[in-house]
Amino acid sequence: PPVGEPRPWWSVDLGSLRAVGRVRLLNRLEASERLQHWRVFAGTTPGQPDSDPSAWRGTAACGAETAGPAGPGSWVEVDCGGRLAQHVGVVLGGGPSGKAILTLCEVEVLEHVHVERPHYDSTVAADKGRVAAARRYVEEYYAALAPPWRERRPHYLRRAAQFLGGGLGAVRG
Repeated sequence: PPVGEPRPWWSVDLGSLRAVGRVRLLNRLEASERLQHWRVFAGTTPGQPDSDPSAWRGTAACGAETAGPAGPGSWVEVDCGGRLAQHVGVVLGGGPSGKAILTLCEVEVLEHVHVERPHYDSTVAADKGRVAAARRYVEEYYAALAPPWRERRPHYLRRAAQFLGGGLGAVRG
């Protein structure tokens, strides 16, 4: 049987700087226990393979070291969070003997997609909160005064909107 090597590794040059998102690894079906104690590194310079992962100068680890083995034929992944990198690598920690065998069926390096979040305007949020509170108050007030208030709810809300200068939102029955 194969004996392995200390800290086996695999790496790829992406050709240019990219915002690295998720890195996905497809484990093999047989001997799936080999993919354990793995770590993904991403950076601007190629990794320097030796027995110490800190020797991957100019790179940084994505996520924490993954201890457990991946299931047979299953995908595992780690998120690099948009780290700018040209080089991505996978390094295995040594097994009980200090040696390991790295076998990967497939590796996907996915570019990070930045989603622009809408600007949060606290005045709009405060206005929406006041409107919601006003609606609740109007409903509670008219519910106490007029038992058949549900049938006339749109009428009451329109009336309240007139008194408040509009702004109670769309009136639904």
